[in-house]
Amino acid sequence: MENGISNNRAKIIICAFILTLASCLTVLYSLLHPNLQLDAAEILFWGQEWQWGGYKHPSLPAWFLQAFLLILPNKIYSYYIVGQVALAATFFFVWALAREILENKQAILATVILAGAIFYSFYSLTYNANTFSLLAWSAFNFCLWKALNDKRDRWWLALAIAASAALLSKYAAILIFISAFITMLIVPEWRRMLKTYKPYMAIGISIIITMPHWVWVVENNYTTIKYAAGQFSDKFEFVAKPSFPYIYFPLRFAYGQIYNMLPVILSFSILLKWRLIFQPNKNRVDSKHTQRRKKETKVFLLVMGLMPCAISLMISMLLGKYLHSLWGMFYWNLAGISLFYFFSDKIIWTRLRAFLTLWGFFVIATTLGFLMILFFVPTINSELEEGYDKKVKEIAETRQSSPARNRRLLPYFGGEYLAKAIEKEWRGKGYGGMEIVGGQQWLAGNVSFFSNDRPSVFEELDFSKSAWISGEVLADKGAIVLWYLDGHLDGHLDGQPLESNAGNDEQKTTYKMPAKYRQALQGRKIEMQKPIVVPWRNVLGRQPNRVRGLPEPKVGWAIVLPQK
Repeated sequence: MENGISNNRAKIIICAFILTLASCLTVLYSLLHPNLQLDAAEILFWGQEWQWGGYKHPSLPAWFLQAFLLILPNKIYSYYIVGQVALAATFFFVWALAREILENKQAILATVILAGAIFYSFYSLTYNANTFSLLAWSAFNFCLWKALNDKRDRWWLALAIAASAALLSKYAAILIFISAFITMLIVPEWRRMLKTYKPYMAIGISIIITMPHWVWVVENNYTTIKYAAGQFSDKFEFVAKPSFPYIYFPLRFAYGQIYNMLPVILSFSILLKWRLIFQPNKNRVDSKHTQRRKKETKVFLLVMGLMPCAISLMISMLLGKYLHSLWGMFYWNLAGISLFYFFSDKIIWTRLRAFLTLWGFFVIATTLGFLMILFFVPTINSELEEGYDKKVKEIAETRQSSPARNRRLLPYFGGEYLAKAIEKEWRGKGYGGMEIVGGQQWLAGNVSFFSNDRPSVFEELDFSKSAWISGEVLADKGAIVLWYLDGHLDGHLDGQPLESNAGNDEQKTTYKMPAKYRQALQGRKIEMQKPIVVPWRNVLGRQPNRVRGLPEPKVGWAIVLPQK
């Protein structure tokens, strides 16, 4: 028993925390954001094809999602459950490492404190490669610690598996591999392990595990490597380049990390004796073994905790490239452990209640607050109420009628309605099951996820983005093609005029397919369908201010008939 908390009680507390948080977030997200996120479309259709990669990242995160969707229904809460499972596993590995370094009470607090950070709350809403990397990196840190200190082969095997999982999640895993190597070089005891077979056994096993992915990459024209390299090229820019990119971009990335982790820092600061913060503890006399152990722990926490961010800042500074703050969300699994370890003798435990109060506030603020803010955003322009035609024109100019171009509108887009409407029309024509749906990524992803058939997705009708689709497969099975009709009342679609003719009772309009889709389907028989008006969905039984008065999105679609 440590600090009044036995090992069994500590396990119960951490399990209760993980289960409670995962359950609450799943219910909350399902109620307030009942639709797919943007990144969800890609990771969903990569996973259901069981490919070794997508056109952006390796596919282990997608496999993890698909494994759960094989047994879960095609409902939005299934998607959120998987994200919270990954987050719960992250907390478990953080706690498993924390109890190796800290006493039970501190280990528990070092784990739960992370839930107050935006990286571990609101951003877990979108399950993607970043979310799964939280899990993979926390597992790698724990296995590395055990391998370096326990030294048994089974932990080096576990490290190889964790390293493979990190690499098959995102190539950013190279940063944690570099950090691990530097950590071993600094500590003499660990440096001597480089002369044994153990590290090289782990490397060899990791290469064997990841080899199918590299074969896939070669066979698919190095698509994931090109995407990773492209993020540092001039062709891949998220924001306009400032006058001093070599200074501005690194500072912006650093600010993003501090901003997202600030709740953790502020919560912990409540516990500190600030007057003694920089004074060493002169009363403690440690043995040489304890001093060596402390030095090793400090090196591990500092290098593994800070080196990935330091390397990212260096890259941004040297290349003058913008790095999205979310790319650093899986760098900070050791933040809570580090705070409670380095400042353990500066903590005032009588302030624990104040700490938990502030921490609870941040947990609520960084989850419910970010989701509920959508309900209080007013309509774009009150003048739009003056006339429907003017309203549509204004919205078409600002591209607000396409939900995938405005994240604030995503919860209210009727993704499930669209899927069921197309499924009904398709079956009414007697075509049987839907096997391929293509076109705009998010629309196709919604139809694939919410339909019972779970068809393959042919993203943007680009064979390089959907490696499982070939010309022969398309000719054999046909497809459904979807696209947005942004300016459907002002007579234009991506610069293409609409063809229309008036009937006796109603105006019949034929909407042209976007030029890039027509070119991709050149020579194939296409059957144009009546566009679908997708109603804004109510959230919690009401329609938030954000979509009141806005015209409902219109989606064009067509059927590519099988050629055989």
